[in-house]
Amino acid sequence: MAYNNATESYDEYPNSQFPGKIMDLPNMVDVSAALRPIVDQYNTAWINNDTAAINLLISNNPDLLKALFNASKFNTLSDNVKSLQAWNKQKLIEATANAVGIKDDATGDEQLINAYSVKKMNSIIENHTGIELATNITIPISSWVSNTSVSGFNYSYTYNNSAILATDEVYVEFNDESVMNASKISVHVKSDGGAGSFILLARKIPKTELIIKRIEVIRRG
Repeated sequence: MAYNNATESYDEYPNSQFPGKIMDLPNMVDVSAALRPIVDQYNTAWINNDTAAINLLISNNPDLLKALFNASKFNTLSDNVKSLQAWNKQKLIEATANAVGIKDDATGDEQLINAYSVKKMNSIIENHTGIELATNITIPISSWVSNTSVSGFNYSYTYNNSAILATDEVYVEFNDESVMNASKISVHVKSDGGAGSFILLARKIPKTELIIKRIEVIRRG
């Protein structure tokens, strides 16, 4: 494809100036009642191969050409479609050439155009598996204490378990009876307190005891 940098267009598609300029396709009009007799004359001249009459009709009736789909309009449309395809194809080639592809240790902007290998994905899955620590934990109302470490959350509950590592992400699932109560007091899991425990934060003390159905951690290798 001969892309002309000077005109920002493709030499082989002379009826198009894309991408240097947005494709300019001529507008067409429907045949009106006033134009219908002219169209009939044009069709008669075309059947009779009377090019002189055809050219005279077009010259004297500018709207006639707008109602005709001729070779000029088709070629303009065709060249613009082809130039658009050529432009998109070239951009795709450039994007592919500049892509990182599969690179397990991609960093920075490379991560935006990178894919991981199957080995890397399996490693991620294996090292980010949920581990169930405990089930059916009851939190009495009396276990909630005043909290000042996080603004907006006035109370906290600390759950201790030596199996919790400092890098674990903790997930808490309440049973059906406690879900609504936990939601009302906006319970939030704070799992960045170090190894051996995590903290539940709440905006206010619940009116009833809460029951944790399951405590799970995501352990990063």
